[in-house]
Amino acid sequence: CNTGAAKASGEYFLFLNPDTLVAENVIEESILLIQSKPKAGAVGVQMIDGSGKFLPESKRSFPTILSSLYKLTGLAALFPSSKKINAYALGNLNKNEVHAVDVICGAYMLIAEKVFTECKGFDEQFFMYGEDIDLSYRIKQAGYNNYYSGNLSIIHFKGESISKPNIQYTKMFYGAMKVFVEKHYAKNKAENFVKFINWLINITAVAAFIKHSLKKI
Repeated sequence: CNTGAAKASGEYFLFLNPDTLVAENVIEESILLIQSKPKAGAVGVQMIDGSGKFLPESKRSFPTILSSLYKLTGLAALFPSSKKINAYALGNLNKNEVHAVDVICGAYMLIAEKVFTECKGFDEQFFMYGEDIDLSYRIKQAGYNNYYSGNLSIIHFKGESISKPNIQYTKMFYGAMKVFVEKHYAKNKAENFVKFINWLINITAVAAFIKHSLKKI
């Protein structure tokens, strides 16, 4: 993405995953939205999977230990509209409306060239996960706003490159969270978050081992 941006020209960049289908009006309407909002840095859209199911990572808040715990224990899925329990996916916000949000998903991210350049692009410490959270964070730190456009949608055939859930995915995804919290959060908060992530990875590894053993039996 950084290499492409360095060679590209234009007022806006669109970062788009290859496993997506985009309706003909989405890009134009995204540009109109970013132009209409003061201090707009980036715009994302509603994503649905191949079966038509809404993907909650279309709009997100920055991760906290509590919101991560609710998500990982399945409580967030049980209370999808809760502002507190489903805080990570901003469950209290109508998925079909436009909202200012913390995180724009990297599967479809329209960003002003001047903002991308000012924020120095994607941090290449991240691999496959977390880079969109990090860039969204730095966009807001720079004084811009991120917008989720719920009235525009794309199909995202999410996760075709890796089987989920499994220990490999868990290590990769939460390894990215480690990089993020160590980079942006206060030392004590980051240390507690990393301990929580390590605990989660260990629990997932044990669960995967038990599942594999039961299948063999």
